[in-house]
Amino acid sequence: MHQIALDLFPEESLPRKPWCADDLSFGLKVRPLSTAIRMRYIQHNRPGMTAFLAFDIDRTDAGAAWMDSNAPAPNLIVKNPANGHAHYLYALEAPVCTTSNARLKPLQWLASIERTIANELGADLGYAGLVMKNPLSTSWQTIAVETKPYSLERLASGLDLLSPANGKTREISGLGRNCEIFDLLRFWAYKAVASYWKPNGHEAWFSAVRERAHSYNTFSNPLDGKEVDQISKSVGKWVWKHFSPSARRDLIERTHTPDLQSKRGKLKGKALREKGLELLKVGHSVAQVIEETGASQATVYRWLKLVNEN
Repeated sequence: MHQIALDLFPEESLPRKPWCADDLSFGLKVRPLSTAIRMRYIQHNRPGMTAFLAFDIDRTDAGAAWMDSNAPAPNLIVKNPANGHAHYLYALEAPVCTTSNARLKPLQWLASIERTIANELGADLGYAGLVMKNPLSTSWQTIAVETKPYSLERLASGLDLLSPANGKTREISGLGRNCEIFDLLRFWAYKAVASYWKPNGHEAWFSAVRERAHSYNTFSNPLDGKEVDQISKSVGKWVWKHFSPSARRDLIERTHTPDLQSKRGKLKGKALREKGLELLKVGHSVAQVIEETGASQATVYRWLKLVNEN
C-alpha cells in the first residue's frame, strides 16, 4: 500500500516548500518538503498548478461515499480511523495550469469536473483545498482504489458536468475561484493597460494588476495569496505583451489590409458575429478570428467574453 501511495502522490509533484501541520489548531507553517512530507497535513498542489483534486468528506461513512454516487473511483481515500472522516484524492496524468491565459479552457473544464464530483460525493464545498490529510502519514488509514492517474477525459466520463453558469448561482469554491479571478482580472486589464503606456509604466502596471487581483479574492474561503500572485503575474505579462502600443500597431496593420476590408464587406452584422463566435468555440485564437473575419480586436474580445460566459 505504501508504494502505491508513493506512486500516486510522488514528491516531485508536490511543492518544494509546502504549507503543513501536525495539528491544524496551531495553524499552518511553511517547511521544506523533506520535513513536510512527514507531517499529518500537507499542501498537495504547487501554486499555479493542479496535479491533484482533493475533497473533504466529514461523515462517518466517508470511505463509501463514492460507491453511492456517480463520482469516479478515487485514487486514494485518506481516512481518519477515529471518526471515519476522509479526504479523497484524484491524481491527474498531467497537471493543469491555473494561471495561463492560453489554457483557460482546460482550467474551466477541470473546475466543472471538480464541482460536479464534490456534489456527487456530498463533499464540503467550503473546503479551502490548500492542505489535505497526508496520504503518507501513519496517522491515517490510506486506501488505494484506482491505481492509475486520471486524464481529464477519463475523469469527466460518466459525469453530468455542472456548467460555469450553474456554478455561479452558488458559492464559488475550489478551482472556480481561480476562474472567477482570472476572468474578472483579464477583462479589467484589457482596458486598464493603456493608462500605463509611459516611461517606467511596466513596474506600476504589475503592481496595479496584483492589487486588483487580490481585491477580487473575497470568497468565504479565499485563495492562497501565492495563487493570486501567480494569476496576476500571468495576466499582467500576457496583457502587457499583447496590448502594448507596438502590438496594437502591428495588429492594425494586419487587420486593415484590402483583403480583410473585402471580407468585412462580405460578412455583415449577424453573419459576422455568428461566424466569429463559432470560430472561438472550436478553439481559434483571437488573432486567427480577426484574420478570418476582418473584425476589430475589440469586437473579437467581446465575442470571446460571450463564449466564456456560455
